Amino acid sequence: MTMSSSVEEEYRRTQEERRDHVKNLKLEYEFGCFEERRPESCQFLGEYRESIEQKFKEAYELFRNNCETFKYPKSCWKEAQYLLAGGHGIKTDVNKAIQKLDLACNDAKEPMKQSCRLLARVYYYGDENRPAESEKAEHFMKRACELEDWEGCWCLSVMYMSQDQKFLGKRHKIKDPQKEKKAKYRGSLPVDMQKALHYGILACDNNVVESCFNVQRMYYLGDGIPRDLDKAKEYMDKGVQLLKIAKSQESVQPFVGISNQ
Repeated sequence: MTMSSSVEEEYRRTQEERRDHVKNLKLEYEFGCFEERRPESCQFLGEYRESIEQKFKEAYELFRNNCETFKYPKSCWKEAQYLLAGGHGIKTDVNKAIQKLDLACNDAKEPMKQSCRLLARVYYYGDENRPAESEKAEHFMKRACELEDWEGCWCLSVMYMSQDQKFLGKRHKIKDPQKEKKAKYRGSLPVDMQKALHYGILACDNNVVESCFNVQRMYYLGDGIPRDLDKAKEYMDKGVQLLKIAKSQESVQPFVGISNQ
């Protein structure tokens, strides 16, 4: 056997082992969900249907049932995402999604911080049939931040900023009908640059790169806070460093262990 054929054989064996492992996981999740009625197993099975089999309607039904039966936070969060997006035979229902996100966000044992952030965004961005509710958006974004959802802290910082273009970046100056329509129904909070700075720094200190650049611009412009060029440079340098780290991580391609063949 040549070196090349030996490597190919090893690769095929590894792939076969991975496929067997994935199949065994499915059986394990099905048994745990349907026989043992364990909510975490139903959640795993829903994720399996969604990501491996791409049976989205079946995944949705698992998440929906798990949320209704067990009030399992992760399933309520997943169900809400389907209700907001629609498609795959699922009707969009924003009001029902809000109920599910509220359940997940306020769960006594395992509150879903991502659910709090998404709920805040739903309240902040209304539509032609539903006005924005800015105070509720502020409340739930604060809760997300308190639960150490650092992107939630960044979003809260932006909500306290002026909507002036200088904080939105050049790319947002390009007219986009969809963005303009969304902006029409967007909520607003009283501008508070001290709060914007506080939450912006909190997010940057926890590696949210966009927040670092926002803080840098705030210090550089001195809008609502004392101008501080040294601080501006400090946060610019941190943002650049975080971008370098992200770029280096993107260059490492993950090994694909599951094949449809």
